[in-house]
Amino acid sequence: MSNPRPFMICILLGSIIITQTACNPFMVFRPNSEDLVKNGWADQPSKQKDPPPLYCYNTLGHKVCHSAPLDDQSRLQNYYGPRPY
Repeated sequence: MSNPRPFMICILLGSIIITQTACNPFMVFRPNSEDLVKNGWADQPSKQKDPPPLYCYNTLGHKVCHSAPLDDQSRLQNYYGPRPY
């Protein structure tokens, strides 16, 4: 018969590792993004720009997207930007 002692040691070590990672006391001291910017450790994030308009149309094989709306609105699948019609 095999020795159950190595199995018990593995179970004990595994439970200690899981317990210690779940109860990490150092997460309290982790700086957030405002603290990083305030201390000069990171740059102020720039304002995001809106993406350019996009108009996607169905074709025989796949969707084709354009930056401006086409005349044929019956094949329009989806769009981002001003309403094309």
